[in-house]
Amino acid sequence: MWPTPDGTDRLHDDGVAWAHPDLCETYGKDLVAGEPLGEEWYRSPNPDGRALVRAAPYLPERRPRR
Repeated sequence: MWPTPDGTDRLHDDGVAWAHPDLCETYGKDLVAGEPLGEEWYRSPNPDGRALVRAAPYLPERRPRR
């Protein structure tokens, strides 16, 4: 924990789950293709609105051909 500008210990201490499927504005993207993921996908591992931490595979930088 760290102090916030107003002196509280937590930044989001109001009980609002900002990642809850009913409150979020988007549901994320596929980390490789960049395609949007749907609400059904988002709700399956996240019914309580907790933040998701997802791993992405390493992809080497693509360099344009000359």
